[in-house]
Amino acid sequence: MKSGFRFIPLVVALFVVLGCQPQTTNKKTKTQLKVNLPASPSMAEPTFVEKYVDGNYTVAGLIRSRGKLLNTEVRVKAYVQSNHACGPLQAPCDPPPHVILVDDLVRPHKRLVVLGGTDTGLSELKVKQVVMLEGRYLQSDPQGLFIRMEGLLLLPPKKVEEEPEPEKKPRRGK
Repeated sequence: MKSGFRFIPLVVALFVVLGCQPQTTNKKTKTQLKVNLPASPSMAEPTFVEKYVDGNYTVAGLIRSRGKLLNTEVRVKAYVQSNHACGPLQAPCDPPPHVILVDDLVRPHKRLVVLGGTDTGLSELKVKQVVMLEGRYLQSDPQGLFIRMEGLLLLPPKKVEEEPEPEKKPRRGK
């Protein structure tokens, strides 16, 4: 039995010597990797138009200048992207009637929410129509239903032109 245990260290030494030898059969080959990366993005700040020639703000120009224009009367010219109007029989309108304006219908970047009651003419606006609206540029509406960091436009009621009353002719006494 003792003679069997003498061979164990010899076998272990043989495995260690044979296992620690470097392998010379593997040749290092250069791999031909080709990296296909997209072009670097442009880091230039995109240009935008703040105002049109006629003095109306663009949506991007209005939002970009919101620091100085909040709580003031402004005019904006843009496309109607969507019109959320309520039906005539829908008394509690949820959400309230509003229109979303954008500068470009194909690639809308900035959006402006326009609010107003039924007497402002919001329901008459059509999608894809170019409109020029004038109203108060606020961060939230008076009821607190819409709160937007970009701001929103609150339209005043339409002015109804009243016809002057006809003058009454004095009656002649008999």
